[in-house]
Amino acid sequence: YFQGYNMGPAMGRKRKVLLGFLALAIAVSGGKRLSSWALQLLLWTRYCVRRCLDVEIKDPRTPVSISLDAIRKYFQGYNMGRQLWEWYLDSLGFSPNSAIRGHIRGLFNGQRHEDLMFKVFEHLSIDGTMPVEGALTFSRGFSGSMHVLVQSKHVMPVSQIKPEEEQWMTDHWGVIFPEKCTFEDFKRMTELFMVRRTVITLADYVGLEMLRR
Repeated sequence: YFQGYNMGPAMGRKRKVLLGFLALAIAVSGGKRLSSWALQLLLWTRYCVRRCLDVEIKDPRTPVSISLDAIRKYFQGYNMGRQLWEWYLDSLGFSPNSAIRGHIRGLFNGQRHEDLMFKVFEHLSIDGTMPVEGALTFSRGFSGSMHVLVQSKHVMPVSQIKPEEEQWMTDHWGVIFPEKCTFEDFKRMTELFMVRRTVITLADYVGLEMLRR
């Protein structure tokens, strides 16, 4: 369950407490067949372990919370063909039929995008895995300008990463994303980073509610 994820000292303390209850249930049974009371305690402990491990981490700049259990399952392959950026837009309340989703898919499914991301991965990765320093370098280097919705004459710079976001990434690397970050994992993450940064840029200008519509 914990493979590839560092839950940190707070999570370690919760595990110790809950495993203590588990040990108590086994001790009460005396090594024999579990009594009804001990069995109930054991089931309650199992429920609490699952609830405590499925903690949520808040995004520092947008109203999104990340379920550790859900993200863990995602990187294990239980993603039902959906990308991280799609989940992000869902969490923000964007319509599943929004035209912007088609534009994003067209951009990210192109061979040029794939080749570019692979070159970035080769440059920033170490022994085939992406460290947090490489992800931060990518985030700092992601810049450019964009038109605001249909206002072709109005160009604004893409929002840059802030110090609190850098700290957030450093604190949660290996928790939200796999510690052994392969190219496919990196590609999913960078696509999420780019969509998120674009949403922040537009939301700062027109507001998130207007952007949803």
